[in-house]
Amino acid sequence: MRSRHFRNTPYAWLDAHILATLKTFVKSGHYANRKGVAEKLSGFFTDVEHSATYAPYVDGIFIDKAMAELVARLIDAPVWRPRSGAAEG
Repeated sequence: MRSRHFRNTPYAWLDAHILATLKTFVKSGHYANRKGVAEKLSGFFTDVEHSATYAPYVDGIFIDKAMAELVARLIDAPVWRPRSGAAEG
């Protein structure tokens, strides 16, 4: 991740930020119940890969509730806001 260009690709940005958000959730005790977490996050890394790969290029994407909780935290990030002069839709 030393290259500024690679670091700013949508896939790398989303992948890193989704995993960082998961770490924040874990440290804050959001996933304290180990059994519940195993069920809730089954397939998590596949979801991260698919979201990071396709979300930057589509208008909508179907994701499960666990992934939606993580991604909801990222929506306020500057990368997701329309640039000034860009059409909002």
